[in-house]
Amino acid sequence: MRKQLFFTNLMTLSLFLAVTSIYAQNIPNKFLYIDGSGQRRDHLEFFTANFKIEAAAAGYTVTNTKNDAAFTFKFVILPNMVVDRRGNWVPAPPNDNQFLLQVSLINNINDYEILNFDFFYTDLAEMYEYTQFIFNRATIYIPPDKETIVEVEKIVEKEIEVEIPVPAEMDRLWQNKWLYLKLAFYYPISFYRLQSEGLHGDRSLWNETSSGGKELNPLEHTILPKPGATVGLEFQFVKFMALGVNFHLSLGDFSTSIFPNLEGSASLLFNIKTKYFMLQPYGSFLMSFNKSDDFELFPKFAVGGGLQVGVRGGKIGSFFIDVNFMYYLDQPIRHNPFIRGNLFPFPPVIHYKLFTVGISAGYRFGFVDRKPSRRQLAREEAKLALDSEEIAGVIDPENIENIKSAEVIEEASTEEDVTEPDTRSRRRSSRNRN
Repeated sequence: MRKQLFFTNLMTLSLFLAVTSIYAQNIPNKFLYIDGSGQRRDHLEFFTANFKIEAAAAGYTVTNTKNDAAFTFKFVILPNMVVDRRGNWVPAPPNDNQFLLQVSLINNINDYEILNFDFFYTDLAEMYEYTQFIFNRATIYIPPDKETIVEVEKIVEKEIEVEIPVPAEMDRLWQNKWLYLKLAFYYPISFYRLQSEGLHGDRSLWNETSSGGKELNPLEHTILPKPGATVGLEFQFVKFMALGVNFHLSLGDFSTSIFPNLEGSASLLFNIKTKYFMLQPYGSFLMSFNKSDDFELFPKFAVGGGLQVGVRGGKIGSFFIDVNFMYYLDQPIRHNPFIRGNLFPFPPVIHYKLFTVGISAGYRFGFVDRKPSRRQLAREEAKLALDSEEIAGVIDPENIENIKSAEVIEEASTEEDVTEPDTRSRRRSSRNRN
């Protein structure tokens, strides 16, 4: 009895394996399974979505399981490691590629690895130019199905324009950092507006002559440029607002062009972000740390505002131009420079009102990427899936519902900081089989 049961189970298992093998061998080659892995979630989602779009554009049907596909397109995302002078494996230096993409094509019938190759990269934004190349390089070894060969004359080539959501942390890395280091050339122009206090005729220094008259030396308003440099930090604590702290060094004064003026400022910036540039109007408070010997009193504090305009400059930062206006709260009181030779000793001090127009240009280095919320990632993933299905000609209603539900949740939530997605148009040549 036991022997009979054993042989029955053995025959059942053999029959199951035979049917499975026959089924696997009859799977059309256009059925492809995409298998990806990696430590960085944003990189994994980016490549998975883009490779699915490339597969649909090339006429493949992407399956949910490996058993339903004839081939597996496999990729692994790893940090790029190099060998240092001591022979140890260490992360690649900043000037080298930071990530390694390992790609392989596997025949699911016998698990044979047909090919494998490596691709090095640093920024996801640059990979939009290479995902199609990488996919075609791997799948070129997949033979066409028999019906495809017979109907090759019926292949119709179409131009399809696809709107692909580009997550902000991919295309707008320079706009979405937690911290920025600012280095800039600083050129404040100081406007000293002459006040009438103690002056003869509201504008002249004077001296008494031996005949009892007065000898006058008229004064003018003074415009004094003071070139220098700025070093600062900018903390973007929410997506639409940032706090900046800056240290300014400028050279120049009434009597010398090398006097170092030291100032510090704190600014509250309001971020207005577009695809190509970022506007940051701001209010600012400034404090002066020193004064020259030309002055009896120099104002400590100033208030004002300005506008900073930034454009993308590389992968981690931006070039910017800043224009600001600062008004000093107290009057600068300058020593009379003609009192020494007793030329025009009256009055002993000269009163001004002071404001500056500052112009600066420099570069901001960004550190620590800001991440989008999970709800935003879910919405973008659903949109990418829908785009892929539109290319393939089959739309899953579930993906449409996922997008709608994600939009409703996003509109209802006002407390969570969500980075706005961007869209980029890309053209693909796809071959649709009739």
